[in-house]
Amino acid sequence: MSRISVKVSSLREPLIDLLVAKLELVWEDAALTVDHLIRSEQAVKSDHGLIRIPYLVTSGKFGPYGNAPAPIPAPMLAGSGRIHVDGAGHLGYPVLHRLVEAGCDAVRQEGQDICIATSSALYPSGAIGDWVRLAGKKGVAMVMVASSPPRVATPDGHTPIVGTNPISIGVPTQPMPFVSDSATSEITHGLLLLARSTGNPLPPHSAVGADGQPAVFADDVDPARGKGAFLPIKGSHKAFSLAMGIELLASMGGGLPGGKPLSSRGVFCLFLSPELLRDVLPAMSEWLSRLYGEGVRIPGWESCRRAQTQEEKGVIEILPETLKQIELLLK
Repeated sequence: MSRISVKVSSLREPLIDLLVAKLELVWEDAALTVDHLIRSEQAVKSDHGLIRIPYLVTSGKFGPYGNAPAPIPAPMLAGSGRIHVDGAGHLGYPVLHRLVEAGCDAVRQEGQDICIATSSALYPSGAIGDWVRLAGKKGVAMVMVASSPPRVATPDGHTPIVGTNPISIGVPTQPMPFVSDSATSEITHGLLLLARSTGNPLPPHSAVGADGQPAVFADDVDPARGKGAFLPIKGSHKAFSLAMGIELLASMGGGLPGGKPLSSRGVFCLFLSPELLRDVLPAMSEWLSRLYGEGVRIPGWESCRRAQTQEEKGVIEILPETLKQIELLLK
């Protein structure tokens, strides 16, 4: 897909103001949300990037949040080596940002090598690879899984059972952080939004319509309205079973596995301290660098380089169809 380069400064403030006006977010929460979407776009995670802005402000599923100095959901100590946040129906991006910061702070304390973080009523979770990348900047390794509304059927079915349920593993290796980030479904909700925006067909064998037949176009499938479902990666039962395992882990914060309400959505995170990694990171980095030199694609390295290049230039490389939708909202 061809992209165009746009100055970050031309979009960031207007988009923050848009979220403040349309969702009644406090300015800081709107800024954390927009910055996450910009970073995701720069890392070429366009399905979790700025295409989410029109969805946030027009779907009717988010806000208003009051735009007042009301208590914002904050992580709380939930036991030894564990923190938890009740999203309480607030927009998930800024709540999760604070949860990640709290988890990193916990394992950077002397004597605490591991921290588990859970959440309840937290949606959306965003591009979870971005969160583990932020942890890596603090020298923290992180494993994160997240649940989402039921959109994915069994390999031979057409009824949504689990979400697109991503898993991300991040390790602060050098010269670039290792970041593995993948949904357990062939496509994500964001990719469906992109397909609707561009009119492009869906990838083969990625979704089925209400009749159980392969869905060709985005309009053929809408799991939220009982119209078909996405399929697991490559139609694999292994991918579906992984999605089910993620569903169970993400419900440890109090959500209901398989539940449709947003209050049943959650995340499960494992943080590993810089001290725990100190002796093993050099060998990890050396191994990945050697493989990269042999032509092996290392998860996260290229997306990190692209993001760094755009950040240094102060630009976002964005799909023209996405930019057009955003410009219409900003008029």
